[in-house]
Amino acid sequence: MLVNSELPRKALEGWAHVLDARSSREEVSASSWEGLLSALRRGEHERARALASRIDQEICARSGESRAHTRRRALRLALDLADAAVQGGVPAERADAAVLRAAGEIVACTEDDLGGAMRRLLDALLLAPTAPGQSAARAVRQAVEYIQRNFRRSLTLPEVARHVRLSPAYFSVIFKRERGIGFVRFLRELRLAEARRLLRETGDTVEAIANAVGYDDVHYFSRVFTREMGVPPGRYREQYQESAARE
Repeated sequence: MLVNSELPRKALEGWAHVLDARSSREEVSASSWEGLLSALRRGEHERARALASRIDQEICARSGESRAHTRRRALRLALDLADAAVQGGVPAERADAAVLRAAGEIVACTEDDLGGAMRRLLDALLLAPTAPGQSAARAVRQAVEYIQRNFRRSLTLPEVARHVRLSPAYFSVIFKRERGIGFVRFLRELRLAEARRLLRETGDTVEAIANAVGYDDVHYFSRVFTREMGVPPGRYREQYQESAARE
């Protein structure tokens, strides 16, 4: 059975899942393997390369193991590497392309070259930007601009992450790191700031304002507004008008 770069990833995952009861992680050195995955998830590429050199020989065939089982085990490990890399900020499209290319090598190569196939996969996953910190900051700036343009409608973290071509998990981490607050809080504060402006400057109903800032449920909007501002939307407007009248 041959695998090429056009094979859908879900099909690859289904094939690799047909393993013995033992997990792939139990069949390699647990500390080295988990260390490698952890390094990938954290974006620590140099550490990942160092750890990879200690485990690639363990990917080769075990004594008494069938060729088919060796291939399935290697495919499962390849998928684990790709998933960890995506969590560490590698674009999902690049990781998928890399693991599908590796699948073709894993199926076609000899047992002796399985380690080489895995090293080539890792090298492909670790082709990182030359200035990752700047790249993260740029991605967050682009995300903020996208949120500011679209906060008046339903908006989710996965959608914004897709817009900046990052995994949701990694995007969540760098957004909080760069902005000092999480995505949900940032979006809520942006919506409430606009709601306060509309309450001060227009005569629109509370329901219309809720809808205008991205809340479909006026009751939920009122609860959020009251929790954050200490007064309901209608009372906030009244207080502003009373204060303006005194001036």
